Amino acid sequence: EGSRWQMFDKPKDREQAKAMLMSLRSKKHNFITGLLMVNEQGRRQRAVCISKVTFKNFSSKDLEAYLVTGRWRTKAGAYDVLDEVFVESFTGSHSNICGLPTEKLVPMIKEFGVKLN
Repeated sequence: EGSRWQMFDKPKDREQAKAMLMSLRSKKHNFITGLLMVNEQGRRQRAVCISKVTFKNFSSKDLEAYLVTGRWRTKAGAYDVLDEVFVESFTGSHSNICGLPTEKLVPMIKEFGVKLN
């Protein structure tokens, strides 16, 4: 069997958003973010954050109502973890799914000696 990996960025248009959401319906998937920081001396730090999201078996009516809002335009995978229409549950990092895993990023920044308030 071939690879079952599928990578989603932000959808280019409504049809791509619909296809993404339909492919996720009633399934579990991983939301993965990789971080790489390099300081001026070339020292590197790397981290990976993996969260797991379970989608509901949402209705076509709910999907169409969501697509009309246009909220999918700025979301990787065409959804926000707070979209209760789609998301049944998630485990792992909320900030990872929303944009950037701060629990991984902040220690990396501090390791480079940057003071954060």
